[in-house]
Amino acid sequence: MWGVVPQCEFNFTQSMIDVTLLNALNGFFNNTGGVYPRQNNVGTVSFRKISVLKETIIPFFIKYPLIGRKSFEFERWVNLVYLVHSKKHVGSDLDSVPRRDAFLSFAYILKDLNSSRFNPIKDSRLDIIISWLKSLNNVPTMNQKLELIDNLKKSTNKIKADKINLDV
Repeated sequence: MWGVVPQCEFNFTQSMIDVTLLNALNGFFNNTGGVYPRQNNVGTVSFRKISVLKETIIPFFIKYPLIGRKSFEFERWVNLVYLVHSKKHVGSDLDSVPRRDAFLSFAYILKDLNSSRFNPIKDSRLDIIISWLKSLNNVPTMNQKLELIDNLKKSTNKIKADKINLDV
């Protein structure tokens, strides 16, 4: 309905040399995730189902907490999972401002998540989404949704092109 869908996932990342470890981690959590190769010989085991995140991953890391900066990032991420689980952003009976505000809360938390990592594509996309959501007073039209998607693509392409120009 809004043109954007909030999603959460929890990842463990390792060199693909350690793919056995990634498979073992997935097995430890009852194979509720998936193991995927990424760029630069890196692999991840990813957990994406909200029920798995809420009922398995979060309780595990509450019982066995992460340490250092990761513990603070985990707390922020847990807020995202609970926000998505609450489904305050979902519905067809359009009480649009609270639904929009749920999306805004998600975007602001996400913008703050892993903020110490430099990620210009993430930052740009979230700035565009936040600005777009703030501009809405009602359910977005199809044209507004398509304009958002177009702006996100343009922003991503510009940042990638700028990076290529810097690399040359």
